[in-house]
Amino acid sequence: MLTKQEIVEDIISIVHNDYAGYIDKPGQDDYAKLRNIVANPELTDEAFFFAVSNYLAAMQDGHLRIVENGNLPIHTDFLVRRFENSLFVIHTTNTANVEVGDEIVAIDGLDIATKVKEYKYVQATTDLARQEWRYILEQATTITLSTGAVLPIHKSNKGLQLPDEHYYRELDAQTGYLKLGDFEAAQPIKGLIDQYGEEITSKANLIIDVRVNYGGSDLYYYPLMDYIFPNETTIQQIFAGNDDFDYFNLTERNVKSRERMFAPFFDQPDLSAEIRDGLNKELAFYRAHRGEGWVERHGDDEQTVFAVHGQATPQNIVVLSDVYCGSSGDQFVDICKLSPKVTVMGRNTMGITDYSNVICDNYDLFTLVYPTSRTSLVANGHGISGIGVAVDIEIPWTPAHLQRDVDLDEALAYLRKLEN
Repeated sequence: MLTKQEIVEDIISIVHNDYAGYIDKPGQDDYAKLRNIVANPELTDEAFFFAVSNYLAAMQDGHLRIVENGNLPIHTDFLVRRFENSLFVIHTTNTANVEVGDEIVAIDGLDIATKVKEYKYVQATTDLARQEWRYILEQATTITLSTGAVLPIHKSNKGLQLPDEHYYRELDAQTGYLKLGDFEAAQPIKGLIDQYGEEITSKANLIIDVRVNYGGSDLYYYPLMDYIFPNETTIQQIFAGNDDFDYFNLTERNVKSRERMFAPFFDQPDLSAEIRDGLNKELAFYRAHRGEGWVERHGDDEQTVFAVHGQATPQNIVVLSDVYCGSSGDQFVDICKLSPKVTVMGRNTMGITDYSNVICDNYDLFTLVYPTSRTSLVANGHGISGIGVAVDIEIPWTPAHLQRDVDLDEALAYLRKLEN
């Protein structure tokens, strides 16, 4: 079992040598401060977790973080979103002492505009509705509601996130609705296509909701491209003319971790031959360049695997997007925008694909997540970190979204205009 000091030294080494983003952020991590904190022999596990979290968060990369392993009572039982100078509760558990829609005006006695100044990496996000307040609330003890009530923040060892649902339903005779909560496995999307594929193509309109999408692998959403694009093509042809490429940091550690992470994927019973081939090609690339460090990769080999058969219907597709859509969710929205059938509505995605192809390293208290590739867009000044994939039609978030599904209403209104 590693000591806290040993864990910190391992993480600092990973950040400086294996993490793909450090090449753009030299000196941005205050590792000296982190070392001083963990030198305290009385440091609690909770304080240790937050010290490492804050150290990583300073680099402002959503793919670089630690995830608590379920042993620490640090997680709040509610989630919030900022609007102007208040936080609004957007999701709770049944044990929470707040309700969806409650307005929080202060944390530990400090108003929201003042409290955020303690966390520069949150304050740096100037679009208030995109700010992530989870870690701030986990490190606090009380909240003050707009009613004046001061409430303790309940903590548990169970993390809370917005539901990642997968389902299809008919909205009306002309419109279907497909909700995709992640791209972590082949089966959810394959199952939906098997069950509802014919119904989807019988509709004039389709709304695809990825406002909450926790990403996964691009390979798993490729079968949906048959519905997204109107004509027969390939993934490679869709990206033709795009001269962007990736730099992969193929250190020995990163290759070993990638091999370990990919192993369970091959055990999925519903894994298609195309996806299996894509995974094998990905692994072959890593192994061919094991230990070489930075390697350029042009014209991603996995794009050659998939034919896109194309469907004339549905004729009109609206993709609903939000800041809770990230990683492969970012990529999904980006590729959908290349189809003439698609309009993206809502708010920009999370925007964490400047540095991708994440790896997980496990420690006793938490799992370190970090990316191993860097897009050439960053070097060219066109990265999307903190910005996200842009929507075609923006629908600003307001507390009204907690009363009704504003985005869905706007999408339906937009589709009705196209029908007239």
